[in-house]
Amino acid sequence: MLGSCVAFGPDGPLAVAVGDTVTLYDAVSWKELRTLQRTPAELSEPFSLVFNPSGRLVATSNNDGKVAVWDLNKDKAEPRSFWVTRSMPSDGELAFTPEGRYLTSANANGTTYILRLTPAPEK
Repeated sequence: MLGSCVAFGPDGPLAVAVGDTVTLYDAVSWKELRTLQRTPAELSEPFSLVFNPSGRLVATSNNDGKVAVWDLNKDKAEPRSFWVTRSMPSDGELAFTPEGRYLTSANANGTTYILRLTPAPEK
C-alpha cells in the first residue's frame, strides 16, 4: 500500500509515500526500498511531502504543526523536526526553493513559514 500521498524524486526512479509510515520506493517496480523512522513526538500521520531539488532530502508535514526533514544520503536517516506552529493545527503544504536551501510551509490560515536548512550536525 502506497499511502495517502506520493512524491517522485527529481531525477530518478525514486518515490516516497506517506501513510502510517514514510516509505521510499523504486518508482519503476514499486519495490519498497526502506522505511524512514518517524520521531515518537509525531502525534499524527504526515499528509504532505516533497523532495528537495537534489533528491537528497525529503520533508513531511503533519497536522500537529511539525515539519520533519530526512537526509537520504545517511545510512540511518533520522528526521530533523521543526515545530512550525503549536497554537493551531497545521495544514501546511511544503515546497523547497529551487536551490534547496529553504523549505516553506504554507497554511490555510494564510501563514507561511520559511525554514533555512543548514547541514545537520554530525553525531
